[in-house]
Amino acid sequence: METSETTRKKKGIHYAWFILATGFLLYFTVQALTMQVMGLFTKPISAEFGVDRSTFLLHNVALNLGGLIAAPIWAKLFKKYNFQALMAIGITMTALGFFFNAISTNIYVLIAAGFFRGIFFIGTTMLPVAMLIAAWFDEKRGLASSMITVAAGFGGMVFNPVVQRMISTYGWRTAEMFIAGLVLIMAPITLLFIRANPAKKGLMPFGYKGDKTGEKKEEAPLAGMMLKQARRTPQFFLLLFAAFSTTFVAGAVIQISPYLTDIGYTAEFAAGIVSLLALISIFGRPLMGLIYDKFKGTTSAAIFFISAAVGFVFLSNAGNTFCLYAAVVLWAFNSAISLIMPPLWTIAMFGKKDYAAIVSWTVVVGRFGSMTGGYLIGFLYDMTGNNNLIWPVCSTLMILSLLGVVYSLKKTSKLQLALA
Repeated sequence: METSETTRKKKGIHYAWFILATGFLLYFTVQALTMQVMGLFTKPISAEFGVDRSTFLLHNVALNLGGLIAAPIWAKLFKKYNFQALMAIGITMTALGFFFNAISTNIYVLIAAGFFRGIFFIGTTMLPVAMLIAAWFDEKRGLASSMITVAAGFGGMVFNPVVQRMISTYGWRTAEMFIAGLVLIMAPITLLFIRANPAKKGLMPFGYKGDKTGEKKEEAPLAGMMLKQARRTPQFFLLLFAAFSTTFVAGAVIQISPYLTDIGYTAEFAAGIVSLLALISIFGRPLMGLIYDKFKGTTSAAIFFISAAVGFVFLSNAGNTFCLYAAVVLWAFNSAISLIMPPLWTIAMFGKKDYAAIVSWTVVVGRFGSMTGGYLIGFLYDMTGNNNLIWPVCSTLMILSLLGVVYSLKKTSKLQLALA
């Protein structure tokens, strides 16, 4: 009798690609609708509740604070309980959080709704999908990670003009209800297709040597460090700094729509720029994955961080349309750096042995970075009336992160050679 793996191979599609496709849908809907369209709500909600932008952006702070607190708990739950059921619960509660947004009566209720949503949102995309990619792909991991995040860019391209039109025509509360419904659809799809690891389907990871013969072989013990060991190394803290920096700048860029209207562009033009950025990122994100798979470590890190730093220099001069479009292209290429690279660097530095626990800490500091970046741009605007300072800060963080990641990867490489 043929094994389930042999049968699957004859069909020509490893189940890892079904996992990837489901992750793609999750990022297209849940991730994009949570993170890519947030900037569209800044002005209408601030105006209705009579608050300044930095106060409104406390909603984003609360969202990320909820994720920051919950990420290590989710990592433990995913290792112990039914993976797909936990994801479905997270998706359902995230949809409920959008509903709470829609019925908020004041800014305080909105902030509380953000915190509630953040607790569950962290268990829907970034953390579980990173764990799934690590478990299901031994090869093409960079490409798989980047293809997942393409969906967020594609979702941003599709939903930004749709949500902006709904806000303009029906109001922001109706738009929040619309988002809640779309997110909720993903709960049954996740239950149907997601499985925690290849063993659940009688398979080995894609690219595992056993795939060449169709024979199921016993997996070797996972190599790497435990979280307790990793915490004693400088690489761990430099990895966390890079995770913070990449999400800090991503959190700042979320506010690009109000930034562009502040410097004289129309709301429709700004929404179009956000959609253009999302469109270009559809091509830039797979390119990021291919570059990582091709060059690995330090070379790919240099390409990503330097191009991002230059992009923020251009964004500082976005009043010039050439600089604006140059910034859009460069950031579109790097727009998923906070989603793709920290999980890949985690495996490169510390292996798979305690991957869930270690990568959850990159998510924790990542949420803090997104929270800080999104809030700081609003705070600086309220204090100075412009955003002249935030983009040079972003460029500086990219260069410092480059130095830390290159040092860590080189040190890890030397350690592996010493142990070989």
